[in-house]
Amino acid sequence: MFASTAYALAPAPQGGADAGFMASISGFMPILLIIVIFYFFMIRPQQKKAKAHQEMLRSLKKGDAVITNGGMYGRIVEFQDDIAAVDLGEHTVFILRGALTVLSPNQKSPLPPLKEKMKKKKSAARADDEAALKETEDKKEDKEE
Repeated sequence: MFASTAYALAPAPQGGADAGFMASISGFMPILLIIVIFYFFMIRPQQKKAKAHQEMLRSLKKGDAVITNGGMYGRIVEFQDDIAAVDLGEHTVFILRGALTVLSPNQKSPLPPLKEKMKKKKSAARADDEAALKETEDKKEDKEE
């Protein structure tokens, strides 16, 4: 009880008005340091990335290979304002320009190899279906005889 009263009655530190100002600034230094660190390690790189993405969206042109935000690969067929017609192989979809990303120059679209692979799977599945249909027809003919 007496110790707290003794501290409260202690004389003010010497140094005048400058000492009080420096003490208040030194209390804010850790907060200011954290703000500066956040700016240089989080905010600034995010702003640069957003600016580069906007520039890339402005430079899109017909025939560019793109990936949508949904993960679909395709090529731009046509633009109308902020809407792009994107050929996805068998289908053409209309997507907002902001929902597109460009493939890097050294990365090629996987569409041609995938198309060939899908054609092989479809033909194999079709052959299996035809074999199963023929087998059921043969069984029906056997039952009828």
